Amino acid sequence: MRRAFLGCLMAAACTAGATAQAQLRNKPDPTLDSLFERLAKAQAPAQAQQVAEAIRRRLGRSGSDTADLLVSRANGALMADDPALAIELLDRAIMLRPHWAEGWNSRALVFFALEDHTRAMADLVEVLRLEPRHYPAMMGLGAIMQQRGQIKAAYHLYQRAKIIYPLYDKTNEAIEKLRPQVEGLDL
Repeated sequence: MRRAFLGCLMAAACTAGATAQAQLRNKPDPTLDSLFERLAKAQAPAQAQQVAEAIRRRLGRSGSDTADLLVSRANGALMADDPALAIELLDRAIMLRPHWAEGWNSRALVFFALEDHTRAMADLVEVLRLEPRHYPAMMGLGAIMQQRGQIKAAYHLYQRAKIIYPLYDKTNEAIEKLRPQVEGLDL
């Protein structure tokens, strides 16, 4: 069960962000920009999911075969229930590609699974610094803030994620769950 959960977390790590080549040059990636525009304007959930998957695939490429291999091995370590090895491998991938948002996000997910929320938050903040449209990082950071009782901060993160991916069920559910606490109940 734990292996399946960790595997799902690592799979979720590969959603949204900028390509490594554009990040390393600190130049916008017009293809990725176009994908995010399409995601925000999608009219149907299936269409939005296809665009989100395209974004995930673009983000999953670090631009380094070595970094990609390290992340793949980190995923294997998680499946073998060895999070310490996964973190070590992800540390190395981040050292190779420090401007690759998804390397940071992958490690944040491992920290989150280990309930090391402080280090998970630090990595998620770095993800958002590198790719401000990274809605899964916003959702993860929001979940941590919510667990810490910082409901307004979590709510605002979820709202930011909704702007980027309006048809994402998880975002909409999180917003609706917190809305009464933040905005008050309708009478």
